[in-house]
Amino acid sequence: MKTVKIGKHTVEYYDGDVTELPVPRFHAFQKHLLIASGVGSTIEDISSHVNKIRAFIEKGEHGKAKEELQNLNHNMYFVMKHISPRDYAFAALVYSVDGKEWTDFTDEGCKRLAEMLTPHQSRTWFDRVVNAVKKKLTTS
Repeated sequence: MKTVKIGKHTVEYYDGDVTELPVPRFHAFQKHLLIASGVGSTIEDISSHVNKIRAFIEKGEHGKAKEELQNLNHNMYFVMKHISPRDYAFAALVYSVDGKEWTDFTDEGCKRLAEMLTPHQSRTWFDRVVNAVKKKLTTS
């Protein structure tokens, strides 16, 4: 576990030791990483979806193109609503905020925590933490 100051909050979070990650947190973390990898939440991800759709259409793979259109639709919604599945994945790693254990790993709970913390820290910092944990999950 690591403890950091994010804005006015003291946050304790799991830093990648998968043996410490309780099952509900693990499932929430994995869920949001899966959404981030398949749907995304950035303008760059929109471009990637468009390129995939074009390629599927050119190959005559219309079913895959339709699926990719759904992913694009979700991605655009995330961009417009300022939703980042990677932020929600970080929220699943949070053990406590200001000394109080955080136990709500529902989408709404992850959203509330992300909204509380993300304005006070850089995108790079959150990505670095999530990537470090993800890397340890895939190598264990």
